Amino acid sequence: MKKIIIKFIDDDDEATSLWNSGEARWIAGNMNLDTLMDRAGIQLNPMFATHYYFIRSDSAPWNDYRVRRALTLALPWSEIRANYILPAETLVLPLQGYPGIEGMAKTDVNEALRLLAEAGYPKGAGLPELVVKIGDYAEAQRLAEIMATAWLEKLGVPVKIKAVSPYNYSDSLKERDYHVGSMSWIGDFADPYTFLLLFRQDSNLNEAGYSDQDYEDLIQKSMTEEGATRMNTLAQAEKLLLDRGVVLPIYHTPALNIVDTDEIAGWYPNMLDIHPFKYLGFALLKPLPGVAFAPKH
Repeated sequence: MKKIIIKFIDDDDEATSLWNSGEARWIAGNMNLDTLMDRAGIQLNPMFATHYYFIRSDSAPWNDYRVRRALTLALPWSEIRANYILPAETLVLPLQGYPGIEGMAKTDVNEALRLLAEAGYPKGAGLPELVVKIGDYAEAQRLAEIMATAWLEKLGVPVKIKAVSPYNYSDSLKERDYHVGSMSWIGDFADPYTFLLLFRQDSNLNEAGYSDQDYEDLIQKSMTEEGATRMNTLAQAEKLLLDRGVVLPIYHTPALNIVDTDEIAGWYPNMLDIHPFKYLGFALLKPLPGVAFAPKH
């Protein structure tokens, strides 16, 4: 009888060679696309996941939303997102039934300077050093350098980039020795709340230290609503996060699989990239056009 054999392989080239040899009919995870021989099995779709930066708002002067908003308006967003298949202007991946909102894509240095002056920091005067904590790898360094350059040259904000081992990065966010950090989040289910809960004031996932009664009121209001009304309220909450400079979306994570759907039945791309084995099966062998199979006796 046919059976499923699962192999856990750390080496991209080895995983790809299993596909090329025909031994593997489904590869989930890392692989070497350059050496992939049969590309017919490539399945690429957006996951319900977002990589974003956040500005901590639990200490002055970064607890003033005008200062955070100024920082976001000074950034060259097209340059920041240039390397990504699915650039993200919003925190929540667009969902059916979820209203589209104006994302974070605008650069307006004049408005940024106006906001800083209104907050008491004309042309950045009086602002302390802003510490950006990143994982120590090339792409994170690229993003941090773009941000640091924009903030210093356009707003006069001094910036320090602090790189730590990627393997310890998540734990290091608890140290609170920075002002800007990054996270990748995958929604547990296809609903905006799985992202918006991250910024509730009592959430242990709230690395930004965000506490905003306007935001809490909108989330609480959504708890008493259903359908389109609830979705509209959640969209207002997400818009508040963006407008008040709490979250800086960078890209939505793509799900990449290589799978032979002629042989494996019941496999479909989906935004959670979950494929329970109980729904999969071995497809019936299909004859070539013009070729008939002899009936079995």
